[in-house]
Amino acid sequence: MFGMKRTASMLLICVATLALGVGTYVVEQMILEREQKIATLKAKIKEEQDRITVLEADWSYLTRPSR
Repeated sequence: MFGMKRTASMLLICVATLALGVGTYVVEQMILEREQKIATLKAKIKEEQDRITVLEADWSYLTRPSR
């Protein structure tokens, strides 16, 4: 009687542990993917900020009073 309950409990614990492991792996992969996307976006933002700096310098040069 106790042997069957114990076996069922152990099986349930093993299945739950496996499910948690798979869930953790899936979440980890989602996080890594989003971190890569964030890094890509940060690089694009930096490029645009650099372009803005150049355009502001050009604008200042073109609108200077001595021109």
